[in-house]
Amino acid sequence: MKNPCFNERCNRILKTIIDDFTFTGRPVSSQSLANVFDLSPATIRNVMAKLEQTEYITQPYPSAGRIPTDKGYRLYVDSLMEDEPLEEDEKEDIIQEYEQTTEYEDMIQKTPHLLSTFSHYVGMNLIPKVQKVYLEGFSNLLEQPEFNNIERIKKLFKLYENKELLYEILMEHLEDKEVCVTIGHENSHEDFYECSVITTTYKIEGDPIGTIGIIGPKRMAYSHVISVVKFIRDTMSEFLVKRFNSYPWREEIQ
Repeated sequence: MKNPCFNERCNRILKTIIDDFTFTGRPVSSQSLANVFDLSPATIRNVMAKLEQTEYITQPYPSAGRIPTDKGYRLYVDSLMEDEPLEEDEKEDIIQEYEQTTEYEDMIQKTPHLLSTFSHYVGMNLIPKVQKVYLEGFSNLLEQPEFNNIERIKKLFKLYENKELLYEILMEHLEDKEVCVTIGHENSHEDFYECSVITTTYKIEGDPIGTIGIIGPKRMAYSHVISVVKFIRDTMSEFLVKRFNSYPWREEIQ
């Protein structure tokens, strides 16, 4: 995506707005940014005005600071965020969990639990051959300030109960080659407009076996969550081959 203001300062300020808003959940003021960048509030306001005009940030209510839009998050994910590899102890914990599995079904069910545990959002695992979606962690979303009103809570429970919709969403990404990040209104169903969905397909010997993913608020630590999804995908695929030498329905597919 093209730079919104055609200079590095705009990108740095947009990135800082998103990082700050992700951490605090509060709109970001020009004064707080001026302190970070050692620039005058007037200079910061000029940049923020450009970002607002180009629809990368918005003002949620009068006299508030600014928050990212879906478009702003998209630029951030595509171009601005920094890689955040998992800590070694996180990797070790995930590997240890898979090492404890002895049954194929246990491994499949454990995956959304691990996704939820290490992202703090909703973990999902789709097995298209048996048309089943495994979920864990919907209560995590209730802890997010984005979902602190009754209407949004109703939507969350509607999503939790509508396994067919979740199956449909995950099937859309079954052929994705890498991690796919779908933000807010980019989602094909309006029930997901307040959410971001991060998915990836796991394969064995080139065969797509299923899709795992995360549902979270748009205000999430994208780099960390993407690293969680990638590492769990790769670790699960490795253990499926090592522990079970394949997957239960290989002959049916062939």
